[in-house]
Amino acid sequence: MDNDNHNFTHTFEAPCSPSEAFACAAQPDLWWNTMISGTARHVGESFIYQVPEFHYSVFRVIESLEGKRLSWRVVPSGHPQELEEWVGTEVVFDFVELPTGTRVDFTHVGLRPQLACHTVCTTAWGHHLTVGLQALMTGADPRPVTPDSGAEVAAEVGAQKAG
Repeated sequence: MDNDNHNFTHTFEAPCSPSEAFACAAQPDLWWNTMISGTARHVGESFIYQVPEFHYSVFRVIESLEGKRLSWRVVPSGHPQELEEWVGTEVVFDFVELPTGTRVDFTHVGLRPQLACHTVCTTAWGHHLTVGLQALMTGADPRPVTPDSGAEVAAEVGAQKAG
């Protein structure tokens, strides 16, 4: 995990092909949050990420190169629980083939230390990428947020209820 002045990054390896890694990342309802609605794989598609009382964001797919890169941009929704600091930021997955599988380079472009949510958001990304996406890619059981686990996960990563 690395934080610079402009982005949050997290890298891990998984014993799968870049195309398999891409397919996993493109299904955030399997690894990030089961309450996600919409689709996240092809350019122009969009999905809603929501943890009731804590977070609401709309993501639009802006780049989709199977086995190479998947990028989502957070777009304005007007929802009262929208995390406004995320609007205009981008979530990017780069997939690099290795002899043993794939390296996933995750970057949340614009999630910088100056944002009020930085500590909670970077902690949450680390959690979701490890127990969710990396678990899915390695054949373990992923632990996405569910309607029953939302408050528990929020407490674990230090999230506060939306005001």
